[in-house]
Amino acid sequence: TVNPYDPPEAPGKPVVDDYGIDFVQLKWEAPEKDGGRPITHYVVEFKNKFLTDWTECAKTETADATCKVTGLKEKVVYQFRVRAVNKGGASKASEPSDNHTVKHKNLKPRIDRTNLKNVTIKAGKTHLWSADVKGEPEPEIIWCWRDNIPLTVTENIKIENGNYHTNFSIKEAKRADTGKYKVIAQNASGKDEEEIELVVLGAPGKCQGKLEISNVTKKGLKLKWKKPADDGGCPITEYKIEKLKNRNGKWVRCGTVKGGPEILEADITGLDEGQTYKFRVIGVNAEGESEPLESDEVVAKNPFDEPWKPGQPEIVDFDNKTVKLKWAAPKSDGGAPIQNYVIQKKDRFKEWEDVLEVPGGETTATVEDLKENTECQFRIIAVNKAGRSPESEPTGTHKVKHRALKPRIDRTNLKPIVVRGGKMVHYDVNVKGEPEPEITWSLKEKQVFNDDHYEIVNQNYNTK
Repeated sequence: TVNPYDPPEAPGKPVVDDYGIDFVQLKWEAPEKDGGRPITHYVVEFKNKFLTDWTECAKTETADATCKVTGLKEKVVYQFRVRAVNKGGASKASEPSDNHTVKHKNLKPRIDRTNLKNVTIKAGKTHLWSADVKGEPEPEIIWCWRDNIPLTVTENIKIENGNYHTNFSIKEAKRADTGKYKVIAQNASGKDEEEIELVVLGAPGKCQGKLEISNVTKKGLKLKWKKPADDGGCPITEYKIEKLKNRNGKWVRCGTVKGGPEILEADITGLDEGQTYKFRVIGVNAEGESEPLESDEVVAKNPFDEPWKPGQPEIVDFDNKTVKLKWAAPKSDGGAPIQNYVIQKKDRFKEWEDVLEVPGGETTATVEDLKENTECQFRIIAVNKAGRSPESEPTGTHKVKHRALKPRIDRTNLKPIVVRGGKMVHYDVNVKGEPEPEITWSLKEKQVFNDDHYEIVNQNYNTK
């Protein structure tokens, strides 16, 4: 039997009106001509984008130009086409739909954190973070750092977003690029974010504040400084200290201090008195050296002077082995306390030598172990932090001897003598005693004096 009815014309191209993780809702335009009989239903066919064979996947119960296709596989790309059916049969297939990837229509973003790890690199290196992102509609992806400041493409920063993926790279990283970065994925269904840290290792920053100078003397001083705010990402192992002499010289190493403390100090020695210096401090870590922190100029000199000379010493007591001296303190101590006094002695025909020191609070001293009958002089030197004062005026020449000694006549030459009348008689006699004894001569218990008959000479512990 011949079917008296014609099939309909092909329906319009189907479009995806709604979708989800495993379905699509299709709609299309009905055929312009139904072939003379009403359309009873539609048949929907689909195929994988990359295949050639079409397969029936659904049919409508009515002539409504819409249909829900279920049982689809996530992430597979499909095409759909429709046939209209009446009593005359099925129409030709419609034009295929556009490609459709099966996915969620509304899905909160989710960042794949597999490759988003904290990283430490050396300065000058390039680093890339990449991540896949889920979410429907496809999320907007933003990279931020430090207080959520959005980053844009620059000469050193490259950002590539698309097809549910993001790449973020920093070229020739600098120490200043160190910080916490954040990637944000957001759409109408929500937001996801992940924070990651980049540490760029480099030389330390400049030491902070001012390079302070204190305790200046003619030979040295003290330096004090604060460690850098940025250690370059790795510990500071040491600080190099350098000095510059008289502006037109060159920087010379003069000290090293180990890293660690917040506040650091160094005692500098070996300076030349009266010379002008500058100093600088350089932090050192495994990656290099910081910019130097320089001091102001300073002159190597004492904040005080040597004392003035003490008063001329006076011999206040003595015996045959010792001398006791007394003197006045200097009229000026030079700005620093007298630490001690040095007593010097000079024997006849010899040079001055130090023989004794006494504390600065004393202005008397006893010099011992002197050799009897020698002649010597004494003088005093005051000493403070700056050094020695000029020498005092010396004492007069002092003969080492007893101060109090009972007279003793040397009787060696006092022998009875018999001479002829008219001849000369001569005696030469030494005398001991302190103070030097007064000497008199007598005959028959009557003192004799110098005259035409007697000549008496008394001097230097001797009589003739």
